[in-house]
Amino acid sequence: MRVLKITLTVAVAGLFIAVVTRTQQKEMSDAEYTKQALLAAPEAVAKDAGGGTHGCERNDADAAGFEK
Repeated sequence: MRVLKITLTVAVAGLFIAVVTRTQQKEMSDAEYTKQALLAAPEAVAKDAGGGTHGCERNDADAAGFEK
């Protein structure tokens, strides 16, 4: 019985943490997203993605072709 109680407590705590973390994520503008992506990319990739026909693409649950 004690093992069951501990297991359920850990499971509920994990779900709580997951829900709280998800609700705290803020939406970024496309400019902020591109800036962060290019800062995280290797230098050779970032310099080519700055303009022209190259760029940074955001794929998320709201994009076409993704199901929620």
